Amino acid sequence: MTASSTPDGAPPNFGPDLVVRNAKVITVDPQSRIAEAVAVKDGRFVAVGDSETVSALAVAGTRIID
Repeated sequence: MTASSTPDGAPPNFGPDLVVRNAKVITVDPQSRIAEAVAVKDGRFVAVGDSETVSALAVAGTRIID
């Protein structure tokens, strides 16, 4: 996982259903990183990272929780 992780080769219609930003997201990765935002598509996490990067994934119709 990098500062922001998204699926490789994401299709043009990748836009998430939900973005939660400006949050405290505690990951359970080996480094126990803390992120600011997550994106969810079809009930699955598709991105984790900083609020600016993850928010940029939003499209028309994406629900945003700030």
